[in-house]
Amino acid sequence: MWEVYTRLNFVVTLVIAEVILCAKFQRRKYFWIFLAAGVAVASFFGWFWPDWVAVNGPETLWVRALNFLVVFVVSFGMLFGCYKSDGWSLLFVATLSYCLQHIAYQAHSIIVTNSGGMPRWGQALTLAICCAAVYAPSCFIFLRKIPEGGPVRINNKFLMTLNVIIIATAVFVSFYGEVYSSKLGSELLLTVVCLFSIIGCLVSVLMCGLLMSMKEQEAELAVLQHIVHSARRQYEETEDSINVINIKCHDLRHQLAALKDRVDEEEIEKISTAIDIYDSSFDTGNKALDVVLAEKSLACRKLNVRLTCAADGSALNAWKPGDVYSFFGNAIENALNGVAALDEESRIVSISGIVRDGYANIFVENYYTGKLMFKDGLPATARDTRYHGFGMKSMKLIAEKYGGGISVEADGGIFRLKLFVPIKQ
Repeated sequence: MWEVYTRLNFVVTLVIAEVILCAKFQRRKYFWIFLAAGVAVASFFGWFWPDWVAVNGPETLWVRALNFLVVFVVSFGMLFGCYKSDGWSLLFVATLSYCLQHIAYQAHSIIVTNSGGMPRWGQALTLAICCAAVYAPSCFIFLRKIPEGGPVRINNKFLMTLNVIIIATAVFVSFYGEVYSSKLGSELLLTVVCLFSIIGCLVSVLMCGLLMSMKEQEAELAVLQHIVHSARRQYEETEDSINVINIKCHDLRHQLAALKDRVDEEEIEKISTAIDIYDSSFDTGNKALDVVLAEKSLACRKLNVRLTCAADGSALNAWKPGDVYSFFGNAIENALNGVAALDEESRIVSISGIVRDGYANIFVENYYTGKLMFKDGLPATARDTRYHGFGMKSMKLIAEKYGGGISVEADGGIFRLKLFVPIKQ
């Protein structure tokens, strides 16, 4: 039984780490077959390697390192058969798993070395406890960052390659240190070597975390840019529609004037009211802002929300029309969501502005009810954080693009979004 432990503990602990970290990856059809085959092949090398070395020569440092490398490569190949993913994502998981396994094993070695003679069952139990202590928090942290369905899609090949070099260096130093300290019979040297190896692997784990954070930021930026780009297209379509509506409303008013003496006055009043609903014209000094206000005023009428605007839109004339449309479209949409559940008297969305110290300050205000939570200065959402909340982030991105920014306040039942941008002379 002890021989099984000594020869196969690396295979078992490495595969466990890989399977846990791939929990969100999409499995292939013959997952269990490939998993069993991978474990079997890796176990074959782990079990028979010492016998092969005993027959063909002494176990040198390089021969021992090659054994672990072969097992690692086999487990890496097993992941290809088990999961639908790209090679870099699987390499990321494999190297991270190796790091965690190595940290756990080196911690186990330190404990066993300084225990003063631990029994075999105690050594096996210690390794299991160390693996649990290392795997549980690490996997919890990294699994939260891995998207559902799997691929991590790490694009930074340089950092990924550097990470592999760091791991290889840490592992090689631990092999060399073990052999050298065993020859000297120095427990202190072995402990120092194990600690050095743990530190090296921790650096690698932190680098893996950095790679995932960079990927998250890249993915979020791509979504935000897509939102802004889509808004630009939507602005062009909306502008055309608003222009057509205004022309038709203008023509209808002339036709009504011509029919004034022929049609009942009450009927004309009803028709005029209906035309007013669609002829919501604004003149803020910025055409794109006028378009989004005209569009959102229709939504406001349906919800019995009063939309007012007393802001000078000319301060935004340096902005691209699509950015103005995206920013204020999101701002008004958020305000409408805030007042939708309120009494009709409180369904008010107000846009105002002042100029101060060379900056245009534009405020979008609305009443709200309930308690709001904030994160990084922006309202936090209770919905799916992966897909919600990008509207406010895209507004921040747009404001910063023009040298400005946004701030949010919620006090006294009033939600206030403030946009501040430098006035271009």
